[in-house]
Amino acid sequence: MKKILLLLIIALSTNMFASEFSSIIPGISFAAGGRYDEVRMCVASPAGFKGGPAFEFAAFVLEGRINQYIGLGFYIPIARPVLFAAAFKMLQFIPEAVISFHIPVNEKTDFATDIGLGASLHYGPDYRSGNNPGDFHGDSFFAAGPRASIFAGFIYYLNDTISFKAGVRPYFEYLIAEQINGKVIGAELDIQLRFILKSNK
Repeated sequence: MKKILLLLIIALSTNMFASEFSSIIPGISFAAGGRYDEVRMCVASPAGFKGGPAFEFAAFVLEGRINQYIGLGFYIPIARPVLFAAAFKMLQFIPEAVISFHIPVNEKTDFATDIGLGASLHYGPDYRSGNNPGDFHGDSFFAAGPRASIFAGFIYYLNDTISFKAGVRPYFEYLIAEQINGKVIGAELDIQLRFILKSNK
């Protein structure tokens, strides 16, 4: 049921974009990097360590092109929230709205830079907690705050319908909770497989 609902949301979002933009570009993002984190527990770091690696194995991206140079869209993590909920009873969810600027380099390549604004949502223990036997493991709590990111990289057009987007995405978050407030600073290598669809408009 959850998979059907997710597919329905993606389909409706795609149809909405198709009616408003000259073309739409859905895709999947794979990202990996690291972060300094003053609030959240990292399941891959020892107790008391502020930060650690950060991965997103599959995020849904959708971009609507206004013209050759400007696009609007959003970035919705999928794998990380599902994995953390199932394996660790935690929430890490960072959806963003994105404005994208393309500068053509040649017929097959564009330089791309994105500005992302969104929210960072957390449910789980703080950074003092760990997963190893004997580690301190504090109570879970909810935290939320703004998130901003900047992407810089390139888009390579394999053909008229498939493209690859790759670059670096540094980001900043500020999480607020009753127990603890703090900043998150990180960067990820982001690789996207994108499908170019033309609308009927």
